[in-house]
Amino acid sequence: MTEMKIKNKNFISKQAVANAANDLRKYHLEPKSSQYKDAKRKISEWRSYHSYPMSFLLRVIKALLKKNNVKATVLCQRVKRMPSIEGKIIARPRMNASNMQDVAGIRIVLSKISDVYTVFDLLNTLNKPNDLNKSKTKCFEIVQNKTHDYIKSPKADGYRSIHVVFKYECKSINRLVSSGKLIEVQIRTQLQHDWGTAVESLGIINKEMYKRGAGNKEILRFFALVSYLFAMREDCPVPEIEKPKTRLKILKELKTIDKKYSIINKLEVNKVDRILGNSSTDPFFYLLTLADGKNNKKFLEVKSLSKDKKKFAEWLYENAEDEGKLEYKKSVLLLNTISYSDLELAYPNYFLKADTFIKNYKEEFKISKLVESFIRGFFRGIQ
Repeated sequence: MTEMKIKNKNFISKQAVANAANDLRKYHLEPKSSQYKDAKRKISEWRSYHSYPMSFLLRVIKALLKKNNVKATVLCQRVKRMPSIEGKIIARPRMNASNMQDVAGIRIVLSKISDVYTVFDLLNTLNKPNDLNKSKTKCFEIVQNKTHDYIKSPKADGYRSIHVVFKYECKSINRLVSSGKLIEVQIRTQLQHDWGTAVESLGIINKEMYKRGAGNKEILRFFALVSYLFAMREDCPVPEIEKPKTRLKILKELKTIDKKYSIINKLEVNKVDRILGNSSTDPFFYLLTLADGKNNKKFLEVKSLSKDKKKFAEWLYENAEDEGKLEYKKSVLLLNTISYSDLELAYPNYFLKADTFIKNYKEEFKISKLVESFIRGFFRGIQ
């Protein structure tokens, strides 16, 4: 059977997810068809099964970091947007949708590389008996073949981060729908986070999916070259890209691409025009919708809801996704975000804030000028 009854609730099994994914691929160009709508409903229901283990794991990680005196600048969670899930399913026709590892995600941002690997080591202890593992974390197991260190082996596009994938297992009848679900934990430095923010922000501005490797090749190369310089600054392995022979030539090429496409200028001048929203006395959920306004300006709507409004929050989320089927009307549901300011720290791309990326980018040119000045002074001194 593809749908089982658990406490009078339709449970979407792995086979049902696979069938629904195939229907999405087959009928995605017919969004009004009953087959497409039913497939999307099942995928959306299956996505909701990830919320509990994701929130559970976040609480465990918070306790783990607190116990070991590790301070994260960002610690948050999100479920993947339906347009992104659908896009991934369509783009990968052979992918088993039920094994998609990033439907539920937790992001940990830290100030320096050494902290990233401290947290990575701490997460690996969750696979072993320890004080936290006695009752709470025994439900989680690291999926080793889905865990990747993109800091030691950066992607060719410049992406750098560590991905640790956990599998949630639970025999309780109340949690069977969540058992077997995967949660991806991303660990990165603030500099790596700033780079990713800039890539997504410019993608929103230009309406291109640079984060997926789509769009203008020169702009993609711009970000790969910047990542190369940032990796050097952090004393980490650099992306394997075709690069100029010297640092000065890298900077020269960056200037040329930037001048041609106004990358930095676009990141500086394109800001969210208005932020709209409501307030909840005890916010637990935040629904963010970034949309096009008049005269190509963007506005951000932030809705906050209390913990007892979970079903309503999920309903709002699904409706916002349906209304904003275009990739660049963005919606996201964030759970357990402590304050509004945390939203901006965790997802600055929704606020179109790439300020720290721009600052670090410009610092690369300042460093070069200082080095040039020192070299000129040195050679003058020995003449």
